[in-house]
Amino acid sequence: MSDKKLNNQISDYDLSTNKEETAQSTDENNSITVDLEAIEDFETLETPIILKQRYQIIKKIGEGGTSNVYEAFDLEDKKELALKIIKKNSKVISAKKRFELEGKTLKNFSKYPNIINIYDYFLCGEYSVIVMELLKGKTLKEILKEKKILSVEQTLNYMFQIINALEIIHGEEIMHRDLKPQNIHINEVDNTIKLMDFGIIQADVDQSITQTNYVVGSVEYMAPEILKGNKATPRSEIYSLGIIMYSMLTGVVPLKGLDFKDTAKKHLHELPPNLTEYNPNVDEEINKIVIKMLNIDDYERQSSMEELRKELKEYQDKTKVKSEEKTVKKSLGKVSDEILLKNINDAESKKIKPFNSKILVLLVINGILILVALSLIFLIK
Repeated sequence: MSDKKLNNQISDYDLSTNKEETAQSTDENNSITVDLEAIEDFETLETPIILKQRYQIIKKIGEGGTSNVYEAFDLEDKKELALKIIKKNSKVISAKKRFELEGKTLKNFSKYPNIINIYDYFLCGEYSVIVMELLKGKTLKEILKEKKILSVEQTLNYMFQIINALEIIHGEEIMHRDLKPQNIHINEVDNTIKLMDFGIIQADVDQSITQTNYVVGSVEYMAPEILKGNKATPRSEIYSLGIIMYSMLTGVVPLKGLDFKDTAKKHLHELPPNLTEYNPNVDEEINKIVIKMLNIDDYERQSSMEELRKELKEYQDKTKVKSEEKTVKKSLGKVSDEILLKNINDAESKKIKPFNSKILVLLVINGILILVALSLIFLIK
């Protein structure tokens, strides 16, 4: 759904359709069904909080600037899931209207393996609630904190999966708007990526307000044109991915300043240093791809996820061929060494060994004795 179509629908959208969910009530199970004012202190309540008479909150498992995440239980489908509840904030009321409209579209993406499953969206008064799958594993941010630097092979594996997810949502004219390592979840058992926390349904207020515009995202991963107030495009998403890929290969978040303004200034006016300054094992070809992703001029970057995938795949294929050639040369070298060693051994074995000096003396003496004996015989005759 494009922003233009979305804005047309917003003007006709009436939050009063959700008024029936804003009043507190207690059902027959003596459960608080909707009063989210009490959710911050729900652990001290005598009765559990159940939303929509279906989703029972178990415990808080995450907290952010604008939202909290809770482990919950679906009383209807009998399964564990997660609730993301966006905190009440007057600055993002228009985003909440967008939240439900675009949320309906995002539910259709749940069938794709690299996008988090979204089961339900609804508004509770001034709160927005996202019902999603409960993920097991770690975020890319947590993995980078542990490992610092990822191999090129692992980085490409993650990148291809992220590109797959973004290509799908971009096909529906929807941008993620908040790409960063903490919004990329990884199942460490099979290395499957899940993209989550779309900026279209979560407006992260932290370090995201300029003097004249409301922008969604985290400044460390924000494209220059977004900082100028322009709308998100596939090219701006590629810039964010470039920062993420740079971090995976070097362990460093480039263009990071002392504060919001300093970081924004760097993104607007500076290019990051070559990756080799932080990791000498990064070759020139992959360095060129990443630096291109981070060009200040968005039209100098890759134009789409398809183009980015093509460049990375070509690099991967070349690297694979070089690796195979190296392996073959190494094997041939080993065989050649074995053949050379065998020839040397054969030649050594065929050489005439020199006489031992003692044996030579004995042979000479024996010869002399034989001659003397023959001479005596001749004289006797």
